[in-house]
Amino acid sequence: MQPSTVSYYQELVTRFEQWMQSENLQSCQAGTRDILDFLGWLQNQKMSESTQRLMLTALRHYFNYLIANDPSCRRQAPLFNPASGLYLKNRKRTVPVTALPLDMLHRLYEEYPVTDLKTLRDKVTTGLLVYQGIAAQELTSITIKNLNLKEGRLQVPDGHRINGRVLKLEGSQILYLQRYIKQRGLSNPNDPLLPKIKFANNYYKQLAARLRKIAPELKNIPHIRQSVMQYWSGQYDIRLVQYMAGHKWVSSTQRYDMGSLETLKAEIDQLHPLNQFG
Repeated sequence: MQPSTVSYYQELVTRFEQWMQSENLQSCQAGTRDILDFLGWLQNQKMSESTQRLMLTALRHYFNYLIANDPSCRRQAPLFNPASGLYLKNRKRTVPVTALPLDMLHRLYEEYPVTDLKTLRDKVTTGLLVYQGIAAQELTSITIKNLNLKEGRLQVPDGHRINGRVLKLEGSQILYLQRYIKQRGLSNPNDPLLPKIKFANNYYKQLAARLRKIAPELKNIPHIRQSVMQYWSGQYDIRLVQYMAGHKWVSSTQRYDMGSLETLKAEIDQLHPLNQFG
């Protein structure tokens, strides 16, 4: 990093520290909400978006330094760098501009018709996408031993890019899962729930086309998980959403809150724990 860049970052950080002092706050105790309030103040001061982006970069370096080098801050530092995952990119989103509404997500599952084993497999697949937010690449890793239908829980295995987790199954899923397992004759605990498909991309494109008959707004299969992530991010604590999504890094979860500064601030105000996931 060039000395001139370091000097400029120091100026930006000094501005943040002065603002924190004016709010009777300590830098070590700053959270994501504080940074968002600071950005809102900068907007009122007519600071350009490009400078705001540089400010966020400077703050990421600043908090990394505090957490690593300041003994007093290490004792009271937040669980993660509060500036981590916060980016302003000319209002562009890394997730769909319009997520599918919750009732529409549920309709994808509830209204999908079952006429044979193939459509029953589609129903089971859609349920895992809609209610557990499973990523498509995880589906074939789920085996019979991962299902606890009696307790209504699914243990998603660890993956290369996605962490394992335990998720609640909906009651309507359990009935179809039992029916599907019976019709396929699955009995070995290591049997995969869903068969591996040679041309998986084609299958998911075809499934998406069938689901669009129920929800024409659906773009593709990943759109379902992205919509679920946005819904979760607006309802539950960010760390819980990180766990439920299987994200290795909290920044991967935070990006689903980044539609706009005001939207993100409103969503953070609404966060609360999901008690049923112990």
